[in-house]
Amino acid sequence: MVRIAICDDQDIFQGTIKNKLNLLLKKECIKAQIDCYDSGDKLIKFLKENKGIYDILFLDILMSDINGLDVAKEIRTFDNRMQIIFLTSSSDYILQGYDVEALGYLIKGQEDKKLEEVLLKAIEKTDKNYDDYIMIKSGSFIRTICLKNIEFIEVRNRTITINTDYETIDFNGKMEDMQNELLCKNFILSHRSYLVNVRKIKHIGTSSIELKSGKEVLLSRLRSKGVKKAYLDYIFEYNKEE
Repeated sequence: MVRIAICDDQDIFQGTIKNKLNLLLKKECIKAQIDCYDSGDKLIKFLKENKGIYDILFLDILMSDINGLDVAKEIRTFDNRMQIIFLTSSSDYILQGYDVEALGYLIKGQEDKKLEEVLLKAIEKTDKNYDDYIMIKSGSFIRTICLKNIEFIEVRNRTITINTDYETIDFNGKMEDMQNELLCKNFILSHRSYLVNVRKIKHIGTSSIELKSGKEVLLSRLRSKGVKKAYLDYIFEYNKEE
């Protein structure tokens, strides 16, 4: 599923773009989720709490609360993967979009000319291998986490710790529940207390696994053979896709 956000402080234009995107996505048989925001500040706050959640962002430049270019610059401090497409009523700001690696721009009122082209280009650039997300629920605590950002998951007593590229997240839960959801999504159990993202592995030793970040997690002797096989299977499939 492709996850798309639209940020524009004009509700009418939000709805117009969303409807046009839905028609194009239906035509291409692409499953997608589209969320709308009327404030750049609200969008930034949500993205910081849910890093990596969106693949594509359609972002208005001239908004009342904050300039869209400033929104994009802030987003780029913690997310370099999301494809940003600017919405503007003037071409005066187009060159500044290159500073934040924007994929393109659409002139309001003339968006039909380029919308399909830029949408398909953005989808093509989206990393399809990292399409999955996990939703964590524990009491009133709810978080959505992009799987590509998770390095490993650790359990101590009843506390689950999710270690991501950006932060650590603690909540009450069972490792069994995490296994049921993630073992089929390129995660492996290296130890009864550790669930590891295969994509983050750099080296498998005799009693530990070194991750690309330099962190290490425990590897039990009984699980060593299975872990190595799962890792080699992943490497084989990855190279085959390439």
